[in-house]
Amino acid sequence: MDDWIADDRLAFDQAAAKRNAVAIRLWSLVAGALVSALVVVAASFDPGSALQTYGPALTLLAVTALGLLLVLRNKDRGGAVVGPVSVAMVVFSGMVIAWVALLRPGATTMLEGGFLLVSLSAGMLFCWELPLSVAVQAGLWLCWLVGVAAGPGWDSDLGSLITSGTLLLGASAVAVIAQRDRRLAWARTFQQRREQDRASAAVDAVRASQIKLGRARDRLFSDVTNGLREPVVRLLRATRDQIDAEPGAMAHARASWVQGLRLLRKLDDVGTVALYQRGHLRLRVRRANLREELTAMIERARSVAGASGVTMDLFIHEVPDDVHVDPERLERVIVVMLAETLRRCPHDADIQIEVGSELLPGQVPAVRIEVWCEAPEQPIDRAGPDEFWREPEGMAVDLRLAHTLAEFHGGHLVVSHSEGPTLSAVLTLRSGTQHLTDAVVDRRVRAVDSDRGRRFEDRDGMTWAASLARTVEYRYLEVHLMAQALASG
Repeated sequence: MDDWIADDRLAFDQAAAKRNAVAIRLWSLVAGALVSALVVVAASFDPGSALQTYGPALTLLAVTALGLLLVLRNKDRGGAVVGPVSVAMVVFSGMVIAWVALLRPGATTMLEGGFLLVSLSAGMLFCWELPLSVAVQAGLWLCWLVGVAAGPGWDSDLGSLITSGTLLLGASAVAVIAQRDRRLAWARTFQQRREQDRASAAVDAVRASQIKLGRARDRLFSDVTNGLREPVVRLLRATRDQIDAEPGAMAHARASWVQGLRLLRKLDDVGTVALYQRGHLRLRVRRANLREELTAMIERARSVAGASGVTMDLFIHEVPDDVHVDPERLERVIVVMLAETLRRCPHDADIQIEVGSELLPGQVPAVRIEVWCEAPEQPIDRAGPDEFWREPEGMAVDLRLAHTLAEFHGGHLVVSHSEGPTLSAVLTLRSGTQHLTDAVVDRRVRAVDSDRGRRFEDRDGMTWAASLARTVEYRYLEVHLMAQALASG
């Protein structure tokens, strides 16, 4: 305890005061036993006056009640009240026993047993520092000497006097040693708890700071996304106006139009991921007929990529009936799976989409959707090395979004880039609704669809972003671009 800082010492003193306050309540039981013994001793001898007979018992009872009252009324003062009160109550108990010896010189049993009870109880109940504990036991020893000096009938029995004194001295030593060891053990436990609390507070502070920084980062992503969408939408509107005004400008403006759409798509993906990171993303799930939903999705993909000569074959086997998905979000994942497969498959390969069922750990039925093609002899990446959307150590934004949406549906997405006979992207979706909690499902009732960028209205009352979000070209743009790149070889 010598190397403790001042705050720890103060906290330990306050905690010790609380322990002593509890010990004072327990001391009332010891005082009650002493009061009962005093009454028995008084009744065993010829009664004198009422005050002489019951005075010590009543006095001890009054002092005990006063000490309890002081402790209960001064809880906030701590050691300033509890320490002196606890010492005074123990020492006064020894003085009362000596007082009885003066009044009843024949009460040798009371003198010996009473001091033993007070000495051992003080050592067992209270948490004092070593000097104070020794001083209290010395005070009890002094009270015992006063009782012996009163002549309790041991003048002719020196052996009994020595035995009683040795017994009391041993009890005092045991009480002091036990009290010291218990205080040191409790001090070590207290210091360890303080260190753990400080470490926990530091960890909590770091975690809170990281959460705060993460929220600020995600909010920044959302703000940047919303801020960038406005100029992108205005550029797309200007490009479309130019195309409408000059029919021959389509050939020159087509590249700008497509890349503008692509940029808008990427910004939407970043905004969706940011919503997920902030905990604001929700799914509008419903029980879906996967056969119909996937057939419609693949047909739209065929219509976009068909002009490039890309073939897509869909095979749907038996699947669980109880599958709940957000069709729009699921479509986004399927589009990413198709685009990632087209990005790396050979130019003469056919895209295969197989849908079936499997069992997850715990015998949970699930849907398995796999998009695959035969692997080329040499790796292909049609995205090009200058795609600034992909960090060197990360993944494409749209692929990250697909992983996020798969996890949000209670499933997982695995995109295989390793060497092997096939290139595949596998999506697994759980059946049932156990994984669809309130943190995932959007339970609000919406009267109209909420499209991003609605405030930028054109002359027809609809934004380009809102109108483009309803076109196959916008939703399947990556598939269209990858199919064109595949067809060009």
